[in-house]
Amino acid sequence: PLALSPGSHTLQWALGCEREPGGVVRGWYQFGYDGQDLVVFDRGNRRWLAALSWAETTRRRWDAQPEFGERLHRYLGDTCVEWLGRFLRSRRAWARRAAAPQLQAWSRPTPGLPGWLTLGCQAWGFPTRDIEVSWLRGNATLPGGEAGVGLPSGDGCYQRQSYLRVPESGAQGVRCQARHGDLEMPLETTWGRCAPQRPPVPP
Repeated sequence: PLALSPGSHTLQWALGCEREPGGVVRGWYQFGYDGQDLVVFDRGNRRWLAALSWAETTRRRWDAQPEFGERLHRYLGDTCVEWLGRFLRSRRAWARRAAAPQLQAWSRPTPGLPGWLTLGCQAWGFPTRDIEVSWLRGNATLPGGEAGVGLPSGDGCYQRQSYLRVPESGAQGVRCQARHGDLEMPLETTWGRCAPQRPPVPP
């Protein structure tokens, strides 16, 4: 039973798995209550741990059902890992498809700042919005880039832009880089003076 007090409360449930280098599998299955751990499954020992004293009743009841713990142990070590592998393989196949993600950078004079350029960079064709766009010179990341949020492109993919103001005399050698979890290697490009091929979203 939950220790209820007046007002609203939140019951949380989380499960997941990962395969570490060397083939070691980690899996977790746990419940939380109002932002605190409540009961956690100890996969290695096939038993439950109560994080709060008043969760002991639940822990004892679930520990008294060893078949429940055995099913969870198998699920986290086999089924979950199998589906994770399928998901990762499908995402890698997506990253290698013909319509791969693209990156383009351009420049334009900065209004009101003679001798300065505004460099723009757009990354598009990504399956999720968590795209990282940054500016580099050599191996160093340049500060001051103004990156927008990842936005839908209207084709089921996402795009993101970034802008950087630099003195025209120091613009040579500046590169734009895009990172995403589905890319094996970051995308990089140098800027040109042509307009972007895709209509940019205003910064």
